[in-house]
Amino acid sequence: MSDSSLQAYIHGLNIFILCMSALGLLRMFITFWFANVYDYRFIKHRYAHHRRIKRFNPSITVIVPAFNEEKAIIQTLASICKNTYEKSKIVVVDDGSSDNTAVLVKKFIEAHPDNDIKLIQQSNSGKSVAINNALFNCDDSVLTMVLDADSLLKEDAIERMVKWFWNPNIVALAMNVKMLNLPTFIGACQRFEFISAYRGKCAEHVLKTLYIIGGIGSTFRTDMLRNIGGYDTNTPTEDIDLTLKLLSRYGNKDNIIGYANDAVAYTQPVKKFKSLIKQRYRWKYGRFIAFVKYHNLFLIWTRNLVRC
Repeated sequence: MSDSSLQAYIHGLNIFILCMSALGLLRMFITFWFANVYDYRFIKHRYAHHRRIKRFNPSITVIVPAFNEEKAIIQTLASICKNTYEKSKIVVVDDGSSDNTAVLVKKFIEAHPDNDIKLIQQSNSGKSVAINNALFNCDDSVLTMVLDADSLLKEDAIERMVKWFWNPNIVALAMNVKMLNLPTFIGACQRFEFISAYRGKCAEHVLKTLYIIGGIGSTFRTDMLRNIGGYDTNTPTEDIDLTLKLLSRYGNKDNIIGYANDAVAYTQPVKKFKSLIKQRYRWKYGRFIAFVKYHNLFLIWTRNLVRC
């Protein structure tokens, strides 16, 4: 390669890097700007309707699918029972665990007779099947929350999440998930990632571009979730697939598929780099599969953009 060709290549590379950097800065500006819009609308809405929102108390079922979760399931159930919202019940679905998950749940139920807790046991069929089992057979509540068996709810998480559904246009909401402390470099990276990502969801809520209602504390109108047949069972990332399924059925022009910033849950960080890579690969692969499956949504968005 001649000197002139090399200089031209370096010049082109510099321009590309500058353009990508500019786009990154623009994205950050848009995200933080609309996140502030979200905060303003949230405060304004709650102040204007606080009395009616306070009186809004629908029933809610918390579904906890569990597979070999003996190390975490008791803490998860305890965090749900400590919640301040009274019109709630818990359905744990043991998905064919080979450890003591079911035994521990039974003991917990016996030790907490004042709480409405039910255990379903099924052969190992996958998380989506487990959730659907509870949804169609044991869930008679107005709202449904899905919580991973290794996650924890803040004491007011259910109540704060429920109050959002006073707005009849809300179909489903993601919860504000925070990472539990892991005093390592990989733990710090994950905490920073979650803080950034979930603040970005505030902007996505306002812009109506949110397409992932995560599995930790995700909450839905039960009838709407049933109307689409619940979770599909042929996908590696059931939460992304379900969100796109909801968007495909209900849209986001009049309805809201968004984010509840004041409803907080905590999740366990991945401790090993190899496990983190495996997890993120599954997320990316699952998102790609879901995008292909619901490619019609992109065609609809393109047509609407052209009309505008």
